[in-house]
Amino acid sequence: MSCIIIYHSECGHTKRYAEYLNMRIAADKLISLDQFKFKDILNYDNIIYAGNIKNNVIVGLNKLLKKYKKIKDKNIFVIGVGLLNITAMNNGNDTFNRDIIIISNSLDDKHVRLYLLPGGFNINKFSKFKGKIIKRMLKFASKDKSSGEKASIDMLLSNGIDLVDINNLDKIVSVYNRVNNK
Repeated sequence: MSCIIIYHSECGHTKRYAEYLNMRIAADKLISLDQFKFKDILNYDNIIYAGNIKNNVIVGLNKLLKKYKKIKDKNIFVIGVGLLNITAMNNGNDTFNRDIIIISNSLDDKHVRLYLLPGGFNINKFSKFKGKIIKRMLKFASKDKSSGEKASIDMLLSNGIDLVDINNLDKIVSVYNRVNNK
């Protein structure tokens, strides 16, 4: 069965997941949302969309789901990538985050498989203006923190965080293979 992977990536973490997934399932097409045209997906049985999470919304997903009626009979996989999931993953429970994202993206009435993956944060990948705002917010937030928390924020600002791991895709690949009888 044919497959297209569409991705939107602000800092590069989501793009890496899309490329790793493509290596594991050998999709017919891997394309950035910037190059995407809706007619591109009508010929594919499997549609995988990966986007970064911003304010509980998977960026760019609405462009795909706007025409949901035309693709509702296809296998649709959605991957949300962001730091939002770190706390929940450490506790072994992503139910709270998943529910918020399902509601925020209007996925509750659609047949979509949703996966949440940890991404990362790199202040250097943002525009100078946005980077300055984020730095100020984090420095302000660290004012009343312990020395350990301040050190963590300083590390975040200088080194960033990268939690992208090809093994995070295991469940998605397993379900994809099962759905496609592989």
